[in-house]
Amino acid sequence: MDLQEIKNKKFEKSAFGYKTDEVEDFLEEVALWAKKQDNENKELEGKLNILVNRIEEYRRDEDTLRDALISAQRIASSIQQEAKNKAEEILRTAEQEKEEILGSARQESMQILTAAKREAEQMHEEAMRQKEETVIQVKHQAEEEEANLVRIQRLVSEFKSQLISIYKEHLNLINKLPEQEKNTQAPEEPKEKADTKPQKESAPAASEQAVASPEPDEETRSSQKEEQVAKKEPTIRVSEAFKKEDMAKTRPVETQQKEKSPFPKSPYKLTITEKDNHTGNYESKFGDLKFGQNKR
Repeated sequence: MDLQEIKNKKFEKSAFGYKTDEVEDFLEEVALWAKKQDNENKELEGKLNILVNRIEEYRRDEDTLRDALISAQRIASSIQQEAKNKAEEILRTAEQEKEEILGSARQESMQILTAAKREAEQMHEEAMRQKEETVIQVKHQAEEEEANLVRIQRLVSEFKSQLISIYKEHLNLINKLPEQEKNTQAPEEPKEKADTKPQKESAPAASEQAVASPEPDEETRSSQKEEQVAKKEPTIRVSEAFKKEDMAKTRPVETQQKEKSPFPKSPYKLTITEKDNHTGNYESKFGDLKFGQNKR
């Protein structure tokens, strides 16, 4: 039923029925209401169409978005897979490079250690060789030094023994001299005093005594003859072997070192002097002997 049907509706008349005016007024009101409802329905239908169109658009957009999301998911999955593959490849390459670098470093370190060990062994061997050579040289020098010391001690001992024997011989000769009488001792006192002076003053004192003393008697003449005989005797008797061999070994140490010194830094400093006639240079603690001056 529409608005026109409501307006054109006709009713049959009957006894005791409704009033016609009231029914027509009511129908007009109903027609207005229906018209109003119809307008509202049309408006609602228009809105509904708009909403339906928008829903369709939304559905189309949803499909587009769904397709975009699916495409994005596919792209993201592809990118993730590609990134994962690249990361794995980078890790494999880095691992290989690491192994190569570590292997090269190990090889170089082993070479360096081997070279250092070889050099250290060579230095140790060289040091040990030098040490052994030094020890052998020092031992050889010490043995030669000890041999020289023993030889010098032997020569000194022999010289000392000979010197002591000479002193004993002189003392025996002095003890064998005859004693003079008291009256003959007075002129001899200047000579005895002169004998106690140093060696350099003995000759002038003897000459002065010869001038000042009176004419000697027979005993004095005999004693003077014995003194002259004693002057002719050598002061030091040295064997021919000592003169030729041992005295040749007692040259000054400085001369030997100039020729060839195996001990340039020896702690021993020995100086032995000698003369051409190989006789000792000494002074007696008794001064000049009565039967002659000490030989020099």
